[in-house]
Amino acid sequence: MIEVIETKPQDIHKNLKLENDPENRQFIFPYSHERHLQVIENRHEFHFSIFDRSGVLVGFIVLALTEREDESLEFRRIVIGDKGKGYGRAAVRWVKAFCFKQNNYHRLWLDVFSENHRAFQLYKSEGFEQEGIIRECIKTEDGWKSLILMSIIKGK
Repeated sequence: MIEVIETKPQDIHKNLKLENDPENRQFIFPYSHERHLQVIENRHEFHFSIFDRSGVLVGFIVLALTEREDESLEFRRIVIGDKGKGYGRAAVRWVKAFCFKQNNYHRLWLDVFSENHRAFQLYKSEGFEQEGIIRECIKTEDGWKSLILMSIIKGK
């Protein structure tokens, strides 16, 4: 259903367009072009582009290693442009395989805005468990937002 490859610097402008779509922007803080480039160049972060079967960019993923050597990977960002077609679920499954099968990490974790019910349900259905809530930790134009912490452990 999807192909996931390392993002090329020349494709950053497409990621910026996806991030700034109003449907996505409400649940993330868009990166600048420079920040996307930093992720691509940083050996502790991963930037992947998601393509559909016909080769059209439908989203991207950002992952990050923790600063300690604890075999933990942060699922920092997923942005999908064409929702409702299964690209998000396929991408989450790809991330789990990348984390646990390809790289043998112990833990994959993320945070999600509490009002992002669609993403929360997707993560939950894919085996992520809620660990807690960081209440009203991010101030936005619309007021304070809370984050739900979630994780999945290898083999569980």
